[in-house]
Amino acid sequence: GIRETRSPLALAVRRGNPWPFWTLLTSTASAPELFLGVYVPRVPAVELVSVGAVPRGGPDEAWEKISPLLPQPLRGAAPDLLLSAPSPGAQGLSALPPVACAEWMERRGRGLAFLKELFRAAAAGDWERMRLDWELSRVPAADIAGAFKPPSRIAGPFYAAVLSPSFWKPATGEPLLAEVLNASESPGLAARVTKVLRLRGVDVVNFGNASSTAAGAVIYDRDGRIGNARRVQEALEDPDARVVTELWERPWLDVSLVLK
Repeated sequence: GIRETRSPLALAVRRGNPWPFWTLLTSTASAPELFLGVYVPRVPAVELVSVGAVPRGGPDEAWEKISPLLPQPLRGAAPDLLLSAPSPGAQGLSALPPVACAEWMERRGRGLAFLKELFRAAAAGDWERMRLDWELSRVPAADIAGAFKPPSRIAGPFYAAVLSPSFWKPATGEPLLAEVLNASESPGLAARVTKVLRLRGVDVVNFGNASSTAAGAVIYDRDGRIGNARRVQEALEDPDARVVTELWERPWLDVSLVLK
């Protein structure tokens, strides 16, 4: 009880305030990649946003650069916990860093992996880390999402949107513009999937071919409304399709679906 009253994280959760933390994807094709994790207890949900390579000054320098873009109360809670994730491709993780980070977060909060994290934090006497592990384990797998580094001009509105519960819900009653791109070896797949999505209310305005390093289908949120990507995920009926945010500064559609 004493620890609860002295825990900044516990206080934030009781108030329903978001909580930031760092995750380091230990090795990518170029260099370790730092992600700002945002835990949204009111949903509950976790967004993992790439901030790029670790600067010389470490996470503290990264926070100085990113904090002016963040809304309150997120800006007032500087992250002091760093979680270390394996590299993309390790342990069967996706080759796309934001997707790999989200997949790892899903796994570490479940089963034996979760118990190991709790015992590791308890053995080190790191009660805030233990509390964070416990909170993250409450987040459904569907509400753990990753994002590529957003363009600076639109980063502020994106972070503000992440804190809203409506950001995480499938959008309804709005037109949804999408494109379908085939990165598989199956000719005509994009055209076939386009027909299915149109029958289920998705306005596919473009389809064709593309290349992809992902192992499976990836649904890209292009305008910062992940609910639209969730609608396409539901219409596709592919439980293995991954949702990831990669914002365009001037989006001409809501979602890009890349099939693999």
